[in-house]
Amino acid sequence: QPTGDVRIGAQIMLLTALSYLLIQVPAMFLHGPKEEVAAGEHVYALIGLCVCMASFVAYLVYQYRLSQSGRDTTHQMVVDAVIIRKIAARQISLLGALQALVRAHHVERTGAAQGARAPLLPPSSVLEAQLR
Repeated sequence: QPTGDVRIGAQIMLLTALSYLLIQVPAMFLHGPKEEVAAGEHVYALIGLCVCMASFVAYLVYQYRLSQSGRDTTHQMVVDAVIIRKIAARQISLLGALQALVRAHHVERTGAAQGARAPLLPPSSVLEAQLR
């Protein structure tokens, strides 16, 4: 099932594809020598160019804002897939994969942003002593 972002992206692509009709529909009704047809299409071609460029810029702005909003679910799915693959290959530990999440929870719980740089766990020598 596509996410909402994919659905919106598909709708934007459909709207930009419809801009093709701005030149195609008038071209169907223009008949005569090539020079007259070409002259008649100039205005529609310019309008089509402007609409396409405006649509492209709007799409770029939408994608940029989406990437900055934190709602980019596609990006998060890719990140999650990479983390799962790295854990399965034993290249990172589960704690390493979840460190950012644990740190964010720690900062949220304590309310101390300066504590974000503090270690989440005591040094390994302290942990080993506690295990004995």
